[in-house]
Amino acid sequence: MLVLTRKINEALKIGEDVTVTVLSIDGDRIRLGIEAPDEIRIVRKELLEEIQETNQLATQSIYFLEEWRRSEKMFVQNSFMKLREMTENIEAKDEEKK
Repeated sequence: MLVLTRKINEALKIGEDVTVTVLSIDGDRIRLGIEAPDEIRIVRKELLEEIQETNQLATQSIYFLEEWRRSEKMFVQNSFMKLREMTENIEAKDEEKK
């Protein structure tokens, strides 16, 4: 990690296209201005981490939803099979009575 000391209105360059300028200092808060081409995405690290966590949770939710749907489908299929067996048993008993 490179550590630099900069004063207000001093800047640093990152590569050819990115300039970071110290705009103001107020206690423990520093305002930075970042000039970069439109194709370079600039996102606060904590926001990026939150987005990644949300995406991961969404992926897990999709997996669990698919598993739930699969288990529900199996439950319905098993219920129909049991209902069919019960119906067949009732019909067989009716035949025996005749």
